[in-house]
Amino acid sequence: MPGFLWMLIGAVMAGAVHDFVILTASVQYDGKSLAAIARAEINKVSGVTTSFAIIVIIIVALAGLGLVVINALAESSWGTFTIASTIPIAIIMGLWMFKIRKGKTLEATVFGVTMLVLAVIIGRYIPGSSIAGWFTFSHRTLTILVCWYGFFASVLPVWLLLSPRDYLSSIMKVTVIGLLAVGVIIVAPEIKMPAFTSFGSGGGPIIPGKLFPYLFITIACGAISGFHSLVSSGTTPKMIMSESNIRFIAVGSMLTEGVVSILALVAACSLLPLDYFQINVPVEKFQALIPQLHTMGFTDSKITELSAEVGEKIVGRTGGAVSLGVGMAYIFSSIPGMKHLMSYWPTKNMLSIISPVTGLNWFWYSFIRAMPCSILCKAYGQQRTCCQLFRPLRGSICFWYSFSRAMPCSILYKA
Repeated sequence: MPGFLWMLIGAVMAGAVHDFVILTASVQYDGKSLAAIARAEINKVSGVTTSFAIIVIIIVALAGLGLVVINALAESSWGTFTIASTIPIAIIMGLWMFKIRKGKTLEATVFGVTMLVLAVIIGRYIPGSSIAGWFTFSHRTLTILVCWYGFFASVLPVWLLLSPRDYLSSIMKVTVIGLLAVGVIIVAPEIKMPAFTSFGSGGGPIIPGKLFPYLFITIACGAISGFHSLVSSGTTPKMIMSESNIRFIAVGSMLTEGVVSILALVAACSLLPLDYFQINVPVEKFQALIPQLHTMGFTDSKITELSAEVGEKIVGRTGGAVSLGVGMAYIFSSIPGMKHLMSYWPTKNMLSIISPVTGLNWFWYSFIRAMPCSILCKAYGQQRTCCQLFRPLRGSICFWYSFSRAMPCSILYKA
């Protein structure tokens, strides 16, 4: 209940206002960053301080997202195979759209989505096969691979991998969220997690701190997030043609993300509480926690059945992505005629959830290749030309906007 109220009230009263103010300020300053605005409005020291804070925020955010990715893919040949398949698929899409059949985005989209669905289906047969070892990695190995991928994706031409892969990821993300909304309406799942637990006073197995202030630290992007200020003063203002669109984009997108966060809450809380904790608590720590959970009335469990149905080991897969994926799979499989597809839903859901690994691409790209839009605008004399120059980045921009605000790309290009 506290989480739901914070998502509902926070998104409306705080997050929407925050994003609107930052986006408006950045547009007024010709799309400049927060650091540039702070320097202009206050002084040079404030500009340097803001720049340092932005770097820290990026590192912390990517570290958190990276942890989710690693925990979701570790020892999972199915998930790793599907994610790895998106790389050659994206390269073919990039070559098709920018070299072979220039401008034929629809053709590349149909190919990419079809191949992505096939990758999910084929991936079902990877575990237990002779090539399963090729896609089964430890946490440490995956961490190294993700870092190398982020580096190479950033130094390659943006149209070759970064843009088409992010574009493909955004399609998957928007589709999954839309299906989840429909699934929740049809199934109307029972919320099995109680509104309040004794963990609210501290000592929880996942977040050991008390409800205040950790509720507001843990639930960020679904209510209000300082990271949104980087998006609102980064790529988004450089693509707005009219200030009249600011409210629709900033407020509408934040409210939509609030809906998405509530849908995610419903999906996770549709699991039995004992199963939820068994997924999100390390195995060695969970055994000591069982007596306390039983005392709280959490005795029922379907974890063995869920693991068998999804075809993956889900116990001790911390980070949130797996429990959310399984919860979404449970909702989807409850729709009449969908039960036999239970094993496919978690992989598709986790593919959508862990797409933020591409944030590494944007991090590297920002430091290695990106030229400030303000320079381009001054060189060409008009903001519209600047927007057109950034068109090759549209996949990345759409992805970040969908990820940060959970909105379809069509809103971004409304102008």
